[in-house]
Amino acid sequence: MQGRERLEQARHRATELMAERFAAAPPRGLLRTLLDRAWSDVLALTLLRHGEDSDAFATRLVITDQLLGRLPAGNRQLLQDAVEDGLQQIGMHGDEAVQVAQRLIGAGVDQPAADAPGATTLALRLKQRQRLGEQAAAAAAPAIATPPTQEQLIQQRLRELPYGSWFEFTDPLNGRTSQRKLAWYSPMSGNSLFVTRRGQRGEELSLSQLAHEIACGNVREMPADPSGGLLERAWRALTGNLRQPSHPDIDGATA
Repeated sequence: MQGRERLEQARHRATELMAERFAAAPPRGLLRTLLDRAWSDVLALTLLRHGEDSDAFATRLVITDQLLGRLPAGNRQLLQDAVEDGLQQIGMHGDEAVQVAQRLIGAGVDQPAADAPGATTLALRLKQRQRLGEQAAAAAAPAIATPPTQEQLIQQRLRELPYGSWFEFTDPLNGRTSQRKLAWYSPMSGNSLFVTRRGQRGEELSLSQLAHEIACGNVREMPADPSGGLLERAWRALTGNLRQPSHPDIDGATA
């Protein structure tokens, strides 16, 4: 979950840096789509792996400026190879990476291969392509796009809960209940992680999902246990028995 959070931060920072460059040298049409849907993911992945102050990330920014025409392209073949390498690192297949790289740097546009996709086809493929980190985002997508006021209030309450708070989940299909502890949540993305009483990984929900389930009655917040939980009660009982005075008869027998 913390790794997903770092990925979200990297994507956010890459988007900021790209927006700054778009403001200074706004691209149009296919070039903007290619940069938005493909190269920005390369920046985010490089940022995540190496950090913003690394040489690797500085090189990616230079390539970005070359693609936008802010810096001279230099050796176009070397530039294309670098772009292809970055695109393949985000999971793009070799042939598709070559096609996107050629479009990004303008190579092969005048005389494209006979089987090369057109600009519209390539842009459509990129828009349909699952982007870096969207697998996790899709799993944590809110069940309702615009939650009602009740759910917003529940979300606000959830953000104030401490780690270790317990919830009871009810399966709407069979009515079975199970208890889960809130082990972690992100104030930035709203993702949360629950564990079982054995400490095993349980549900992964966004706070909006959790609020929706609470509003529907499928999840309820359990009241805090003032005695400290089962383990704490057992420990207190054990230590309490050890502190009790010995029975007089037993003392006499021992003597």
